[in-house]
Amino acid sequence: MLARRLKLLGLLVAVNALIVSEARSADVYGTIRDETGGLIVAAKVTLVSAGGDRRETATNAAGGYAFSRVGGGDYVVIAQHPDFRLQEKRIVVGTAGKVRSDFMLKIVESAESIDVSDMITLLCTVTDRQGRLITSLSAADFLVKEDGRTQKIERFARETTPPLTVVVLVDSSLSVEPILQVEKHTAKEFLRTVLREQDLALVANFDREIVLPPDFSVDLAQLDKAVDGIRTGPGTSLHQAIHEVCMRRLMNLGGRKVIVLISDGDDTTSLLRFQNAMEAAQRADVIVFAISNRLNSTAGDGDRTLKRYAADTGGKAFFPSKPNELKVAFKAIEQELRGQYSLSYNSSNASLDGKFRRVKVSLPHLRGMKVHAKKGYFAPVGEPDKVSRAGRPAPNPSLAKSPFAAGVPSENPVHY
Repeated sequence: MLARRLKLLGLLVAVNALIVSEARSADVYGTIRDETGGLIVAAKVTLVSAGGDRRETATNAAGGYAFSRVGGGDYVVIAQHPDFRLQEKRIVVGTAGKVRSDFMLKIVESAESIDVSDMITLLCTVTDRQGRLITSLSAADFLVKEDGRTQKIERFARETTPPLTVVVLVDSSLSVEPILQVEKHTAKEFLRTVLREQDLALVANFDREIVLPPDFSVDLAQLDKAVDGIRTGPGTSLHQAIHEVCMRRLMNLGGRKVIVLISDGDDTTSLLRFQNAMEAAQRADVIVFAISNRLNSTAGDGDRTLKRYAADTGGKAFFPSKPNELKVAFKAIEQELRGQYSLSYNSSNASLDGKFRRVKVSLPHLRGMKVHAKKGYFAPVGEPDKVSRAGRPAPNPSLAKSPFAAGVPSENPVHY
């Protein structure tokens, strides 16, 4: 008898909890239109809770969207479509009922008509104390300072979708021989996973000499061949390799540019120093992600070098302790690239003096979060360079299929 009463009591408690839950939830819905009043079909709508939980849907043929049974609390509703500017609204879900949030999106200007020559763009990621990516922030959460002066954020994007240019730069010195095959396998998996149709990639390697291909590739088969063709050799010209990749391959490209560096961070044969390579990376506006191949070893000067390359350019450094952890590092980089924020502003310093300007991105009202962004940039000299991703040169089709494209070792490596 007691057992039956307890069971009945438990059932009543569960029903009561369900009723309370229903009473504190609501349906969030709305319509998305353009500036002329036209309905926007297939717009992506995202509902983000204060804790970072996300729900996604798309507008129907009537331009409408709906989220049912949304629990009480503060939320951000984000509406976006490739042809329109992203827009977001903050809402509060209280007692039972419905919460309506309509949007009117502004059309995006064509890439050819947008002059970005004098606008500074910062790509950054945000992590919490546990190192988890935070992707639900808005422009109002960020503060950008240049040489100590607050800058006004003119453009903001949460999910960065512009084309990506990736250089996988592999240390092929003799010391990496024991794990080279693992590096090759995980590098190929990374390229297959992260590259989309509009992206470009290049595979380069270095020991004393630098094997630098003539062009980027869109062909995964050729990129695989490039990785498979890496052979070890004496010496390590790390700084020289970074400098050459930036100056010869990345300097004149727009958009997102990334170097994935696989190395122990040591340099024994470069004619250039770290400062020279870092300046080249900053001038080319490159983000460096570094993966240490110094497995099961104590930290050394090379680790500090990898950390500096990553921290000063807005990337991260990873230090696997076992070969199978290389895959984890590549996966983390993939997530970083898909979880970036893009912040653009017109500098309050109009001087075209070519000097280095220090930039700091912070979250003044949020605690326990860390921003990963580049530390600064070099101002242009004279007329600003009009570099836009819309004008990015396409890879040479003949080179993309060439056995020497994408990093397949040639008979004429760069010598120093």
